[in-house]
Amino acid sequence: MNVARLISALVGACLSVVILIYLAVHFVSGYGDTIDTSFVSQITVEDKLEAQCYMLRHEAYVTSDVSGVLYYTVSDGERVRKNQTIADVFGSESDIAVQKQIEQIDRRLEILEESAVSDGYVTVSISKMDEDILDTILSANRHLAKEEYARAFSFSDRLLTSLNKRHLVINRQSGYDAQISRLEGEKQVLMGRLSQSAAYVTTKNSGFFSTEIDGYENILIPGILDNINVDGFFEVLSNAEKAPGNVVGKIITDYEWDIVALVDKKIAGDFAEGKSYDLYFPYSNNSRIPSCVLEKKIIQTSSDTVLLSFSASEIPEGFSYMREQMVEIVRSSDSGIRLPKSALRVIDGEMGVYVLSANTVKFKRIEILYTSDSFYLVNGIDEKDPLGIYDKVIVKGKDLYDGKVIS
Repeated sequence: MNVARLISALVGACLSVVILIYLAVHFVSGYGDTIDTSFVSQITVEDKLEAQCYMLRHEAYVTSDVSGVLYYTVSDGERVRKNQTIADVFGSESDIAVQKQIEQIDRRLEILEESAVSDGYVTVSISKMDEDILDTILSANRHLAKEEYARAFSFSDRLLTSLNKRHLVINRQSGYDAQISRLEGEKQVLMGRLSQSAAYVTTKNSGFFSTEIDGYENILIPGILDNINVDGFFEVLSNAEKAPGNVVGKIITDYEWDIVALVDKKIAGDFAEGKSYDLYFPYSNNSRIPSCVLEKKIIQTSSDTVLLSFSASEIPEGFSYMREQMVEIVRSSDSGIRLPKSALRVIDGEMGVYVLSANTVKFKRIEILYTSDSFYLVNGIDEKDPLGIYDKVIVKGKDLYDGKVIS
């Protein structure tokens, strides 16, 4: 056999092997059942309308006639008592810088003092302490995921205290006496540099404190809609008062608010007076105020805007006290099973899905409650064996039928 014939024979053998492999692969892939499945879940879908809104509430100015630099001792939105100090008045900005350093030291001292452990504490399991630390981290992360940054940050002191305790237990110590002594010395030095506070600013009312002054404190109050129409409301908005020069803040004096949303007349018919609606505030930590009653719907023939006035008596923690905000009004909500669109089948005019139970295919009928870009919200309508949240629906598969056994 010459070289040319040998090469020809080898090439022919290789081609035969390739063809056999190709045929085998296609035979196997065509023989087996290729099925993709997905577990379904129970969800609630809310139909929300976004609108501009204004807060109507009773407010009172906080004033101070003492000249100097204000240093607020309470935060915006914080609950305050009558006659409570809400600010110190210092002579200069440098005094405020010193005061901030003193407060930082006070916070560190408080953490170190709370970190001290008793003699019996060393018997505590380190693994139990680690679990508590992990729980704190997870709690903070959950609030971060919801963009509730203030609440997430509130766990920092607790976490630091737990870590300090763990350090003491491992090293068989009872406290941080040396560090506390050093910080107290630094505090005394700073207090010696601090000028005497010129005065204090106190409240005359109890309620929620805010530094935002917008000129509507005595104008946009509950009840104003009793005597004006839509045009009248816009006229009120254009006539904000100029606050007196000695105003340094305000107190929102009660929980009863009216929330006035501006909506288009074409969709105002979706809302009924006397009915309750949930309100979300996306720019206020996505705060939710549930069950707000629509007290008044003001429609004016010559205006395309309708005023919806909701009453609210529950203000959530961390709520922004801005007068004007965006609100999302929940028009309706539906609960059901979230179904991938690729799972929907129409068999003999019946809408349903194929479910894989063990190795058997079952067809279950459904009704569609809501349609989104990527999924359906559905209910199972079979009386004996309806579609449920633990079912595994088939999202991809060929030649399927009720009762088919998948090998």
